[in-house]
Amino acid sequence: SRFKAGLFNRAYIFHIWPGCSLAMARCMVFKVLVVALLPCVAVTVNIGAAAGEGSAPSAQAASAGRVSATIVESSPLRPKSCDSVPGWFQGKDVFQSAVKDFDNALFVELGPYLGKSSCHMSHLIQDSQKQIEFHVVDAWADVNTMQGWAPKEHVNLVKEHGGTLQDAFLHFMTQTNSIPGIAKMVHGSDTDKSVVHQYRDDSIQFLYMDTDLDYESTKKELMTWFPKLKAGGRMCGDSLSRVKHAVKGFFKALDLPVHEHSNDQWCVTATNAFRP
Repeated sequence: SRFKAGLFNRAYIFHIWPGCSLAMARCMVFKVLVVALLPCVAVTVNIGAAAGEGSAPSAQAASAGRVSATIVESSPLRPKSCDSVPGWFQGKDVFQSAVKDFDNALFVELGPYLGKSSCHMSHLIQDSQKQIEFHVVDAWADVNTMQGWAPKEHVNLVKEHGGTLQDAFLHFMTQTNSIPGIAKMVHGSDTDKSVVHQYRDDSIQFLYMDTDLDYESTKKELMTWFPKLKAGGRMCGDSLSRVKHAVKGFFKALDLPVHEHSNDQWCVTATNAFRP
């Protein structure tokens, strides 16, 4: 017979071998579980004969002997914190406000890099239990293109976890249990037509930009993505001090105020369905 005990996302499978009583086998299973589960807060153990839960043990099980355990592990027992993901992210308050204010919504992040910000948004969405669909868009270049601008430790981590930024992103999202909160990962430039055309105008409730910080790139992204926002939707971004000229100039022409937030964050609300 086979006995199973489930612990979070680890599965412990016990095989009962001939030569020992069922009572002894159960005792041995318990001892194995106690040793394995000492650091844990909650434990769920289900023991039943092969014929089904709660049924009488078979003759073979009754004469069982040694117990062997096989661990099948699909993801970390204790997911790592978002703070363990390398990179930079200062928009926690902006993300929290978005999740609080919207429901039945589409959220899009441009430029998640290795995923520190995406991890935070994923966890906020999962904890909220709201109907929010979260997409991330990034070019996720090869590690060779990172030389010269990315910290050396980031380059080494990317090499260690697949050799591309996308491979590393997926690694860190798995380690932090962020995958369930991310509905779609779009690999490509955020100004490429094949990427942009995946989103209809007037379809996004919250859009966050953390991409190139030069004037021309920022202006092009604003022109490309602001029409995708629903009326009443919100566009926010990072590093206002470095993109202020492009951001404020673009929205001044639309007569929309730019709200400055702590940690160099900025947000604009689309108060109408105006399209530049």
